[in-house]
Amino acid sequence: ATACVACGPGTYASALGSTSSTQCSSCVAGTYSTSLGMTSADSCALCPVGTYGNSAGGASLADCVTCGAFAPIAMPTSSYGGSIDLCAIFTGGTQMACWGADASGAAGVGLTTVLGHTTATVGNSMAFALLPTNLVVTNVAMGLSFTCILTSRGRVACWGLNGNGQLGIGSTTAVSASTGLSNALVFATLPTNRWAVAVACGSAHTCAILNGGSVACWGLNTYGQLGIGSVAQVVGQMGDALVLAQLPTNTSAVSLSCGLGHTCALLNNGSVTCWGYNANGQLGIGSTLNIGAAGGQMGDNLQLVKLPTGTTATAVACGYAFTCVLLSGSGSVACFGLNSEGQLGIGSTLNAGGVPLQVGDGTALVVLPTGRRAVSLAAGDAHACALLDNAKAVCWGRNNEGQLGIG
Repeated sequence: ATACVACGPGTYASALGSTSSTQCSSCVAGTYSTSLGMTSADSCALCPVGTYGNSAGGASLADCVTCGAFAPIAMPTSSYGGSIDLCAIFTGGTQMACWGADASGAAGVGLTTVLGHTTATVGNSMAFALLPTNLVVTNVAMGLSFTCILTSRGRVACWGLNGNGQLGIGSTTAVSASTGLSNALVFATLPTNRWAVAVACGSAHTCAILNGGSVACWGLNTYGQLGIGSVAQVVGQMGDALVLAQLPTNTSAVSLSCGLGHTCALLNNGSVTCWGYNANGQLGIGSTLNIGAAGGQMGDNLQLVKLPTGTTATAVACGYAFTCVLLSGSGSVACFGLNSEGQLGIGSTLNAGGVPLQVGDGTALVVLPTGRRAVSLAAGDAHACALLDNAKAVCWGRNNEGQLGIG
């Protein structure tokens, strides 16, 4: 019996004597299973009310999609006075709204104001971004006083401040929402025959995963956060002149996240790699050396985040100066970098990731509730949150404005 291999999450075997994993049946769309060795379709839990599963083989609650939203809500990784704090997509991607102190027009509502602080700006009175007709938003990302969206056609459009070229329009001219984005919206210029499948924003830089899994970044590059092996700022070098981030050979990016001045990519082999600012160890490489600002640091020389032996990653989320990684199988979370507000979730305020003993098998994992696994991650300026396998959320880090939701 010791040679028997359990059917994996999202599958089950109802018959005795199965001889291969091909005899494990997938949970049908709308259901999921998180455990190994399930023996019947009854073991597959229904997606909860308000969600649906659009494919078979769901392995966690994360495979149940919230109705009316194509993408999760987005939080900025750098938040200061005068910037918005949260954006969300509604009604199948045809509407989006943001909340916070909007001094730059980043909410896209046609004015600069505070949103969400009174009943007059929420609920049925919520101000939606003034998007062009027939445009469908599939993802939204927020930087410091600017916002970027990904459309269903693989195009990236950004608006707000643009002093470092972070909007990707080939200039440093800000895109104002004062007359409505339907008139002012300008799309980032990507290379010929390339389109975006994901977008992420740092403090003043933007990155996108392109078809094929390559990564393109533009904007501020003080610390090498664009991943091009130099500190050259990318403003006018858009379109076919855009230099792609240099990933290791035979790898491609699956997901992407940006912090203040660093960028992290989850690769197709389950590893995570980061580049840019590293003063607090947020790159997870066991040093505080910035990566990407000098030649010879990118490509096949790019260091991977040093995770515990035998583990791979399924998600990465960056905050202002820290990075969190969701580990496959165990559902554990490992965080590296600045920890002044407890944002690493390790029960102390000591930074981690900047010395060899704090990475790899020495990595301190986030202290989650006993017996629980994380299924997805999100990070803000100085706090992080995880959705657990029991459909509950936990958050840790800064809580000066109640962002942890603990009352």
